[in-house]
Amino acid sequence: MIRKRVHKLRYFEVVPGQPYQDGTGDWHQGESVKTEVVLNCRADINNGQTIKNNQGEDFVYSFAIFLNSIPDTLKRNTEVEILKNGVVVGQGKVIMPWGFQATNKLWV
Repeated sequence: MIRKRVHKLRYFEVVPGQPYQDGTGDWHQGESVKTEVVLNCRADINNGQTIKNNQGEDFVYSFAIFLNSIPDTLKRNTEVEILKNGVVVGQGKVIMPWGFQATNKLWV
């Protein structure tokens, strides 16, 4: 069987805690909740190509990553890891997510 998405994309989603007021009336930030998110993907290594970002500037990327869908929590500058068979084969920050019709892609 041919697998379309042979890699996994892993990142951590951090949800800030709710502020609360203690017995003396002081406000405090509640504890954040950190959740691991793992998505099936295909990661293609870049061979020196560039891509234009939303501002029209050229940049070089390390991986082009294809996903079934891009979660709302996966934004620019999110630190991600690319895994194959449980081994990290790449990592970096999301440069630009892009979705159009059935194509969902991000560059790292």
